[in-house]
Amino acid sequence: MLILICSFFIWGCSKSKVADLPNQGATVMVNVKSGMNTNDIMNLLIKQGLLPKENSFTKIAKMKNLEKSLQAGSYQFKVGMSEQEIVEILGKGSVFYTKLTIPEGYNVTQIAELIEQEGLGKKDVFLKLAQNYAPYEYMQTKNANIKFKSEGFLYPATYYIGVEMKEAEILKLLVDEFDRKINKEIREKLKVKKMDIQRLIILASLVEKEAQVAEERKVVASVFENRIKQEMPLQSCATIQYILGYPKEELSIADTKIQSPYNTYINSGLPPGPIANPGMPSILAALDPEKTEYLYFVVSSGGKHTFSTNYEDHLRAIK
Repeated sequence: MLILICSFFIWGCSKSKVADLPNQGATVMVNVKSGMNTNDIMNLLIKQGLLPKENSFTKIAKMKNLEKSLQAGSYQFKVGMSEQEIVEILGKGSVFYTKLTIPEGYNVTQIAELIEQEGLGKKDVFLKLAQNYAPYEYMQTKNANIKFKSEGFLYPATYYIGVEMKEAEILKLLVDEFDRKINKEIREKLKVKKMDIQRLIILASLVEKEAQVAEERKVVASVFENRIKQEMPLQSCATIQYILGYPKEELSIADTKIQSPYNTYINSGLPPGPIANPGMPSILAALDPEKTEYLYFVVSSGGKHTFSTNYEDHLRAIK
């Protein structure tokens, strides 16, 4: 009974002291660094205006057997929260994150813009880092025409970004996730096909941007592979849009004549690098295209395509 009374007394007194702090209800971000002990954390909370100088924070942490279990990370607290509530949050490691969802098919520039919109970093800083960031061997290339070495390797998914993370850490997170997704099975298939990851992702990025209907991904991939075998230019509108830097519904003849290594109307073969960051369905489609003789496709209705094996049929499909 005495322990219960003392515990209640500690909690009740500390709560009243916390209630006397200025800026009640204000949100405060606290970054607890790795290696901080209970006293370090207490002093940080006092400095941030979340605890009064005289408090029971360390006593409550000890009473809950959490004095050695308070976890590092970024936290969001409100002035006026009781010491007990703060201890419990730190004990659970309920760190504050911002949810970042990267859609399939976003390119590096779009991802940088999204990061800035979410208040997670600066667009220009992220883009500068992405130009040469290539921690994995398959990302490294001596091709001077590639705009961003990270393009294609920023895996589209939902991430939870800690508020203390910088642009470089976010970039690393996305690239590391890509490397995890390219599992042993995919790498074994690439060996059998004698295809490297860079080529796979370039093709997958084209499939991602051109195929609007899921079941057509493998067929679209087959068209590109068939054209490469016959040394025909790929003539992918998506590559022109990548050069322009924005989606253009109808391309002009002048657009298709833009001098760029990414222009697949005037250059044969694949572009020098990926034009977007493809999702796994497009990656798998590029890895295992449908067996077809199609050389052409044109959008028909509902995002679907009409596929043709010869130019005459293709012209009829366009009409």
